Amino acid sequence: VPLYTYDETKSRYVCSDNIGCRLPKKQEIKTAQASGKISVDLNEYNTIVIPLLTEAEVKQREEAKQQAGENARHFENVVKTIQGLSYDSNYVAVLKGSIDDWTSLINALKNSKGKVSLDLSGVTGITNIEKGMFTGCDRLIGIVLPNSVTSIGERAFEGCSGLDSVTIPNSVTSIGERAFESCSALKEIHISDLNAWLNIKMDGYLTASRGIYLNGSKLEGN
Repeated sequence: VPLYTYDETKSRYVCSDNIGCRLPKKQEIKTAQASGKISVDLNEYNTIVIPLLTEAEVKQREEAKQQAGENARHFENVVKTIQGLSYDSNYVAVLKGSIDDWTSLINALKNSKGKVSLDLSGVTGITNIEKGMFTGCDRLIGIVLPNSVTSIGERAFEGCSGLDSVTIPNSVTSIGERAFESCSALKEIHISDLNAWLNIKMDGYLTASRGIYLNGSKLEGN
């Protein structure tokens, strides 16, 4: 547990960690008490850990850190796997949590020899598939977008000639022009809410000659 450190600009001891800091001396405890951070009997304690979060919050924070670490290691392994695929490979990459390095993933897809399906349903923190984000990923054959995504930018998947299936969540409200330009293999668009789908702002390019699947069942007339 880190120590409180003295901040001369504030004339007080401050904690740099949200979980808590250790005060080894009574006078430091007095300083922390004066700032309203703790309430202790100075005659009883010489050294104390001052929690700034509840026990449950601390546990939740530690679990989140552990999960984030596991997700980061898994992400690195996925990128390496995609980079090492052979031409006859068909790989399903399932990613979870927050992704900080989209560039590495997309570069791996663009240079992949094998075919890749991306399941991003467990990914958090991304709201927009940016303009041209997956352009030219011709070895991408399928993608499941996370329900945090609200918009798909212009030409986001342009030139993904191998893409044959895309799952669009209910959260999406707009799809940019020619987002799926030159996706010649695209034949399945999967949705789970017809009303949400009908309310998406988009051009007709995406739906032309493609099957719309509602919860796995193809809609008639598509």
